[in-house]
Amino acid sequence: MRMPAWIYVLLLLFGAFFIRFGVVVAFRDINEAPTGAISNDDVQFNHLALNLVQGYGYRVTPDRPLTSFRAPGFPLTLAGLYAVVGDTPPAAYVLFCLLGAAGCVFSYFLAREIVSETAARLAGIFAAIYLPHAYMATTFNSENVYVPCLALGLWLAVRYCRSQAIWLLGGAGLALGWATLTRPAALLFLPLLLGVFAWNDYRQKLFRPLPCLLFALSFLAVILPWTWRNLEVHGKWIPVATNGGTTFWGGNNDLVLHERKHLGYWVPSTELPDRDQVDAAANEVERDEIEWRLGKHWVRTHLAWMPLLEMYKFARLWWLPDYGEGKRWLRVLSYLPFLLLFAAFAVRWLWRKECWTPSWLILHASMLAVFTTALIFCGEPRYRDANLPVLMIYAAVGLLPLRHRINADAVEGPRR
Repeated sequence: MRMPAWIYVLLLLFGAFFIRFGVVVAFRDINEAPTGAISNDDVQFNHLALNLVQGYGYRVTPDRPLTSFRAPGFPLTLAGLYAVVGDTPPAAYVLFCLLGAAGCVFSYFLAREIVSETAARLAGIFAAIYLPHAYMATTFNSENVYVPCLALGLWLAVRYCRSQAIWLLGGAGLALGWATLTRPAALLFLPLLLGVFAWNDYRQKLFRPLPCLLFALSFLAVILPWTWRNLEVHGKWIPVATNGGTTFWGGNNDLVLHERKHLGYWVPSTELPDRDQVDAAANEVERDEIEWRLGKHWVRTHLAWMPLLEMYKFARLWWLPDYGEGKRWLRVLSYLPFLLLFAAFAVRWLWRKECWTPSWLILHASMLAVFTTALIFCGEPRYRDANLPVLMIYAAVGLLPLRHRINADAVEGPRR
């Protein structure tokens, strides 16, 4: 007799939480906040949250200007926690574990809308034990908030495709809008999912602009207040953050093209030529514009090399996760089985027509956003692992041909 779904969800929630908490205890001193250079991602995120709570505004240190360099979704979430419990690193780690566990549960809910119950539960288990995602709970980085928002948004979008209840798109827009405030590359979801919804209407010979309008308005309603704030602070329209230039230039230069340890990856702009132009910038907006210009100039003058660089970026995207110095054996053992399952899905299932329904197109759109981000900027394994909900469904379906019996609804479940 199959375990009731509500019992499975509770076990998944608690199991995923304790796995993550165990990883945190194994890798971190839970009483210590991020340390290191003030330019480090985790240090800046934590400082931004603390300064928000202390009334200094969105700035890294009280003596620095207001900033838009970091997307605000994660610092705002962390600031909400600090406002309740104070500057308490253990509470932050517990929050990250809870968010990670919620991401696993939402991944299961998403999966059961698309695949059979058995495959959906397998996807949930994979999400819980996938160490690259569990490791995120040990870091003060934006993926902790991004993954559950992504899973929730995709789940609601898929449910809309099945039920046509337009209120679901309002929820999906809000969730994916906050995901965009957390990782600006998620802005790609707006045109991609609108395209899926429009194609679904076209194939059914329907014209339904209201759902698409609701999705777009709810999506933008989350982002536009921050965009307006950026206009007030910087005097320019900045949708989310001003770090696109440094990411683009850092991912398109001679070092990531020719040096083995950097191939397809990213290097800080302090290691690149013409840094004097950046240092001479009057503010972070001007600095961002200069870095975009330098990166675009490099691309224009290296067009013949771009196919090779894009190949490096794509390969780096699928490379081993980073758990800090050393631990290579753990990186291989925790990731290689999943990579094989991703490959099995691509080879055995991706080309089947069952995997190209509107529901599946929403998943593929999420992966297309990841690929686009990697090919424009850099091949960062974190970009890949932040797409946990989709990857775990791919992995679960990739395992299906290895089972003794594959039901007719194993790819597209009975809730179609």
